Amino acid sequence: MDPEPRFAHAHVVHNPTAGLAAAFDAGDLTRQHLTAVAREVTLCQSSDRAVVVAGVRAALAQGAAVCVAVGGDGTVSWVADALACTAVPLAIIPTGTGNVLARELGIPLDVHAALRLVSGDHTVRRIDTMRVGDAYYVLNVSTGISSQLMRATSAAYKQQLGMFAYLMAALQQLSGVRLRRFMLLVNGQPMHVRASEVAVVNARTIGLQRLRWAPDIQLDDGQLELCILRASTVLDLLRVFFNALLDRQRHDPALRIIPLTGSVTIVPRDDVPIQADGDVIGWSPIHVTLAPRALGVIVPPVDSGRRSVAPANRISS
Repeated sequence: MDPEPRFAHAHVVHNPTAGLAAAFDAGDLTRQHLTAVAREVTLCQSSDRAVVVAGVRAALAQGAAVCVAVGGDGTVSWVADALACTAVPLAIIPTGTGNVLARELGIPLDVHAALRLVSGDHTVRRIDTMRVGDAYYVLNVSTGISSQLMRATSAAYKQQLGMFAYLMAALQQLSGVRLRRFMLLVNGQPMHVRASEVAVVNARTIGLQRLRWAPDIQLDDGQLELCILRASTVLDLLRVFFNALLDRQRHDPALRIIPLTGSVTIVPRDDVPIQADGDVIGWSPIHVTLAPRALGVIVPPVDSGRRSVAPANRISS
């Protein structure tokens, strides 16, 4: 008698325009791999958030036991939005530019190793999310330098140049760095600041693997961090950058980090774009609420009480 499949229904979301995904059919590879451990496998290939979210919700209604995101952090965020506050876990096959969530959770960046994790020995780790309106995000929500950077970096540019697309756009944005006035309502308390960047952070990594808001930020600690960056010159930004590389962020006078256990409303004096998980989602003002442990993610099993670290990004045969 054949063994009972691990999953009754696995739903796969593949973004064919995300980073390495364009180099080979990672979606079909994932579908084929999962047929050995799932009774039914459905595949949605799209680079449109609304299509992805609707497809995942439809799969949940049909009894999906796991949803697999094949793509970068944007694709992962879309699938996570639909899975938040459900018992169905997210699995990640990282083929994007930054793969921040995969790195922070110790998920292999090798596509075949990530597939083996889903079908083999793993655990489900529940992480915090951020709610903005009716949508949920997993990495960060911000306005200022980052949102201007995301607005200036097209999807096609990211696909062609990878992380270099962000670096080139950042160089173009440096000359325009300036302080803006913000009114913040933090955990119910009003605050007025001048800043070049205001970010609500769930993941510690900013983009580059060694560039972090702070080394002690965790995805499942039941709180977010409100990061207020007051950098008015290129020299200020360079100092913050090098302090971040040395994990001395909390000692930099231009960076203030406030624990956030409830919600924050961000109201700049002038209209500025808002980015969430790498996508521009609208314009200020914005209200962000913590949704603790709202999302389950398939991760490597804990080894002797220590969380694993993801290897370098590659594709093996």
